[in-house]
Amino acid sequence: MENSFDEDYVTEKLLTALQHNMVPIVYGGADYTRFLPPGSYIDARKHNITELAAKIDKLIQSPKDYSQYFWWKDYYSYHDPKEVENVCAMCEALHSNDMRYTFRSYHNFRDWWNPKGRCTKNEMMNEFDFSTNWAKFTKL
Repeated sequence: MENSFDEDYVTEKLLTALQHNMVPIVYGGADYTRFLPPGSYIDARKHNITELAAKIDKLIQSPKDYSQYFWWKDYYSYHDPKEVENVCAMCEALHSNDMRYTFRSYHNFRDWWNPKGRCTKNEMMNEFDFSTNWAKFTKL
């Protein structure tokens, strides 16, 4: 589960899963199609709990179905960019003619930075029982 349900937030744990031949099960507010190859992850928000459990069970039982989540490795590779690469990319963007003359002005920075509806509601949390009724401790 993501730490944030923001449309642009993706946890680093997702990339760790991809690097170790695991199928990430994502549950956040991001549009994961912007960040990941199609068919490389399971979006838990598109399933109810029963469907999700059945899907996971099917993958456990079928190595063939599980392996289909890794088709992208024949066409893509992932590497963790070094901090220097990020700085170089920013410098390159700042010096490119495409970016140099781009200008935008916002009257209300707060509305631009965090517009209403940008962070989605966590509907699945309503399906879990977070009460402590299930935890009964007795003295030994």
